Amino acid sequence: MKKEAYVKINGSGNIILSAPHCVLHKRKKSIRPRETKTGVLVKMLAKKCDVYGIYKTKNEYNDANWDRFCEYKKEVTQIIKKDKIKTLIDIHGMAGWREEDICIGTNFGKNIYGNKKTVKEMVAIFNKYGFEKVTVDRPFSATHPYCVSAYIAKKCKIPTFQIEINLRYRTNTYEEFKEYPKLERALEEIIEMLKTEI
Repeated sequence: MKKEAYVKINGSGNIILSAPHCVLHKRKKSIRPRETKTGVLVKMLAKKCDVYGIYKTKNEYNDANWDRFCEYKKEVTQIIKKDKIKTLIDIHGMAGWREEDICIGTNFGKNIYGNKKTVKEMVAIFNKYGFEKVTVDRPFSATHPYCVSAYIAKKCKIPTFQIEINLRYRTNTYEEFKEYPKLERALEEIIEMLKTEI
């Protein structure tokens, strides 16, 4: 039986979580590594918070967060329209050498339709759990028109948030990995907040 390129998780909440880079992927001519634990987070959070989720399961030698045409974004679009999803959180991983703990990409407000209040609340929640270096739109702004966040915001007319998480909190080769449970709780709280605010 042919393995599907992605897995969908059904929920009853009005949010969909996405992890397009949890497997090897090809951008232009280079193969890029998977972003550790991004798929694990989507699976855990979708089930715990009873929201929708989608994550890649195999390398199709493309990049769902870069290429213009891909089945992954088409599927996300269909889920949003069919199940009346009101917001998307696209989860990614940044390199461990970066100084930021978390970066929230909003395309300088365009992907969230100017909803800066919600972004401030997200930053405050991360801060509460000990993530002090939380930035917005730097170094990752989710500006590229075919990244999942920008594409879905424009196509489906819903707010989208790209959340980049430093590798230090995603793998046990770093001391900071001990804070991983706090990362899970922060994201849970953000999802519950978004359920009522969006």
